[in-house]
Amino acid sequence: MIDNHTASIVHRWDSDAAYIADQNTDSSWSHETEWGECAAMKFMMYGDRIKELGYLYHDDTAADFGGNDGFAANQFYLRHGIKPLVVDCEPRRLAFAKQEYGLEILRCFLEDIPLADNSIDWGFCSHTMEHTRDVDAALSEIARVIKRACWFILPLETVKNALKNPAHSVACPTLKEWRRLMKPYWVIKGTEVGACRGEARVFATPRKVKS
Repeated sequence: MIDNHTASIVHRWDSDAAYIADQNTDSSWSHETEWGECAAMKFMMYGDRIKELGYLYHDDTAADFGGNDGFAANQFYLRHGIKPLVVDCEPRRLAFAKQEYGLEILRCFLEDIPLADNSIDWGFCSHTMEHTRDVDAALSEIARVIKRACWFILPLETVKNALKNPAHSVACPTLKEWRRLMKPYWVIKGTEVGACRGEARVFATPRKVKS
């Protein structure tokens, strides 16, 4: 769980139903917004880079963690020919992803993902970690199911700004703090701070702990 460092818990929920209701009400629909267009472009660029390095194959698996209505995942598919699994907890957006784009969906919380270890080659997670109620558990679970690497897009957000969005549970204002949170579960291979409203971009491979 988050301790007394820079990261701060800004919202709590009494039940899963209350949490999902706030995600439904206060999170945007990707296919309708500039945020969704931006996320889709980053997902496609992520695939471009992997392909340039010679690591993306037609039979690879991919997942969009916190994939919303599937818009970004579908754009990735149209460019790279691989249909990502859309993982989210909000049923209406997942239904849209399945019906509109024919994508495979998985309804769950990122803190408890019902997938086998190392079952997904490539992960993408854009502006999602700030919504999770237990960042440690979510980072650990994604690391468990990812075989090769994940690209995280993370907001650099003050508590004041995070409090304005009832769907956000965590505020983390620095890349250094995100790196600290990720370190137990991920080997960070590359980072940058983007110009898009202050966000960090972290490319990482899972830190596999031998039993």
